[in-house]
Amino acid sequence: MKRLMTVCAAVLLLFGIGLAPVLSEDKKDPMAEWAEMNKPGDNHKLLEEYFGGDFNLKIKMWMDPKGDPMLSEGTSKGEMLFGGRYLRQDITMIHGGDPKMESKGWSFIGYDNSNKQFVHTFIGDMGTSLDRFTGKYDEKAKTITFEGQGFIEGMGSYSSRIVVSLISKDEHKLEIFTKYVKNDEYKEMELIGTRKK
Repeated sequence: MKRLMTVCAAVLLLFGIGLAPVLSEDKKDPMAEWAEMNKPGDNHKLLEEYFGGDFNLKIKMWMDPKGDPMLSEGTSKGEMLFGGRYLRQDITMIHGGDPKMESKGWSFIGYDNSNKQFVHTFIGDMGTSLDRFTGKYDEKAKTITFEGQGFIEGMGSYSSRIVVSLISKDEHKLEIFTKYVKNDEYKEMELIGTRKK
């Protein structure tokens, strides 16, 4: 115990000696700079403005690229977490209009100030994967395009593009384009979210 305390004291002393010249030369507080860099900004406000609140969802899903889509409905409730840094959407979907085929999930979207990109992941009761997608905002087109890769047992590896169109603060469209190893890229899902009045 005594040796542990001695080592900790030495580390703190060395850290203090090493940090003192930085503070005296630059006259900047690294912790203050770090806190400033990690403040929510305009991109976080964009998430809240367009996805915060309650939405009705209309969903089309294509299991076969050449077939007809399965039509589903759902709801989402978006709220910002941790001081406006992350958007969480609580999503419920009724697949094919059958109440027995209900699924629930959470979508998380944030904006990474350090890497200057949006980050998205989704978890739910119909899978165990936790895939990560990163994306950029096209201000002119008003779209966020995410890209990422993953693996589904029985289907293999895949890559996906998720294009989120900000139609208005009361309506958005999400399209998922997926490419599996043995297939060309195809539109796998389309979701229209309309704000509840």
